[in-house]
Amino acid sequence: MTTLHAATPPITARSVILGLLFSLALCAMNSYLTLSFGVIEEGPTIAALFFFALMLPFGAKSITSTEMVIVATMGSAGGGAWASSRIFMRPRP
Repeated sequence: MTTLHAATPPITARSVILGLLFSLALCAMNSYLTLSFGVIEEGPTIAALFFFALMLPFGAKSITSTEMVIVATMGSAGGGAWASSRIFMRPRP
């Protein structure tokens, strides 16, 4: 019995670059919202939606599932990085 596995699409530069930009933006957004209003927003869904919206003019069929996973994972990391950035933003006595 043989199983056929589809080839995994490669990691692309656009997914890494946009994922990095989204993670930085989400980190800044979560830092501001948490310190100002006490609202915490997670990052994967927002990052994936923005990536899809930015890539839509280039053709939705050109977006691979690997790219969506990379962007969502980097967005999640950026969304959670606000906690560590908050440590460095605290005023020193």
